[in-house]
Amino acid sequence: MTSLSADSPMRAPGASRLLSQAGAFWFVAAFAGQILFAVYVFFNYGLSALQGKTASWNETLFNGLISGDRLGNALLAAHLLLAFIITLSGPLQLIPAIRNRARAFHRWNGRAYILIALVISAGAILLQALRPAFGGLTNQILQAINGVVIFACALLAWQAARGRRFAAHRRWATRLFLAASGVWFLRVMMMAWAIPTGGAGLGEELDGPAGRAAMLGQTLIPLGVYQLYLWAEESRSVLAKYATAALVSLLTLAMLGGILGATLVMWLPRILG
Repeated sequence: MTSLSADSPMRAPGASRLLSQAGAFWFVAAFAGQILFAVYVFFNYGLSALQGKTASWNETLFNGLISGDRLGNALLAAHLLLAFIITLSGPLQLIPAIRNRARAFHRWNGRAYILIALVISAGAILLQALRPAFGGLTNQILQAINGVVIFACALLAWQAARGRRFAAHRRWATRLFLAASGVWFLRVMMMAWAIPTGGAGLGEELDGPAGRAAMLGQTLIPLGVYQLYLWAEESRSVLAKYATAALVSLLTLAMLGGILGATLVMWLPRILG
């Protein structure tokens, strides 16, 4: 019987293709989920603002509009507007067809994305410092970690682009997209956990063990899986490629469950209401 080693080049093209397909599967699911989230932000916050019904924001926000807090309220409104823009524009940066055929759009959209990511992160950190912490100091620190990571990825993506190190730029831009999507990941993770467990350990303010894990995981899990994907992509090991493709596919299915749960429980009722 003839056997092939795990590193056999005869099987590598198929393994690489499967890994790439798993990555594409994840991106399509994430893109659809972020579009749904952007629609929710528009209907729940943007449309209500246009109708003069901003009081409804407090139904879904822990620290919503606070009477007399002009600075905090202005920061919150700006945060929501920029969150809508960045949620729509971010995935467009990762689509190869747009990157290759609409290079001017890709450059300017990318510059705007990096700038908005920096502004929205700084504003969120300032807003947390000005208002009562959701889930206490621990959650405030965990959320600040996300902001610091966004800053680092944004600056490194910008630096790589200016140096015309495009491979490095794409990697850092992808990391920026993942970190800047932390708010979205947090909601998806919450629902992916809540559906099978009934929300055990989340806590009223995400201050339970599962809630803390989600607060930290919104940053570390996407970045960790992406790094694993990059290692598998560059590895000569067929086994590593197959294993990573399987892991990414399983996590994508879990993510789809979280997206479905968030859509049905949190987003769709507010869109239709």
